[in-house]
Amino acid sequence: MKDFKEFIEEARAASKSSSNILVLASDPNTTDELRSVINEKYKITKDIPKIKGTNPVKFAKDFNKLLLKYTYEFDKIFNDVPTGVGQGEVLLSYLSDEITIGGGSSNFDVLLGSNKIEVKGVSVDKLNFGYNFRLGVDSRGVLISALKDLKSLYKVAKFYIPEIDNTEILSKIDRGELTSLKKHLKKFNPSKAAGFEKLDITVFKNQEVWFKGSKIGSLSDTKLTFNLKALASTEYTKILSYNEIEQNLSKKLADHNMKYYFFNKHTIQLHYKERLSGTVIDTITGGSIKVRVPLS
Repeated sequence: MKDFKEFIEEARAASKSSSNILVLASDPNTTDELRSVINEKYKITKDIPKIKGTNPVKFAKDFNKLLLKYTYEFDKIFNDVPTGVGQGEVLLSYLSDEITIGGGSSNFDVLLGSNKIEVKGVSVDKLNFGYNFRLGVDSRGVLISALKDLKSLYKVAKFYIPEIDNTEILSKIDRGELTSLKKHLKKFNPSKAAGFEKLDITVFKNQEVWFKGSKIGSLSDTKLTFNLKALASTEYTKILSYNEIEQNLSKKLADHNMKYYFFNKHTIQLHYKERLSGTVIDTITGGSIKVRVPLS
């Protein structure tokens, strides 16, 4: 009997010709071989039934029913995480002939029939939100956009909130650490700053007015007001409030095509999300954003 490491290595070798998918359950024979390896490793003698079908919602319901009966066995398999495979993915593959595991440059974790699904192990709070996980590469653009908006909000907020305008905060922002600013940014209403970034305008003692290295008039020039109005309508960045940034983030994540399985790391209960609607910002760290997702 081959050990689990050997089995994974063989699956990985076979995946070279199958678009970065680890062939752990591409057919019943492979699933049965995986089961034999896992059962031998953990001395599992119970005949755990397979879950049939490719409907992600039904799969999760059937999984949670089996979990009640095979909690000990599921816990052992769930926490077996070989290199390059995420937590819980082997357990899903163990239970289905229809699941293959994504690998390499795949932008998904498992394939259930034709359903591309990300699999995340999460902590769960009292409001049944999953948190402390990172979204996949398909969400990177959305997260970067929200981070850019948060930094723009800070640039305006610091003029009105003295305690967040210091070298320590600036060094944190340079590292992408904005979590400590959340409570301040959530309270700040950018309409106080007219909703715009301040223009870099310089007025000299000779009454000349300059903008970005070019003279736009003088204090005695009747055209100055016209020029300033033109700049104010073109040379600006609209500042979004924290709530607006969060709402935009949630909407964009809900609109993307990826489906999700969330494992409660503590109970191993499985939750399926077709869309990431209702997400809120959890932490802003390491140059990215982690979110909290309602699991029901």
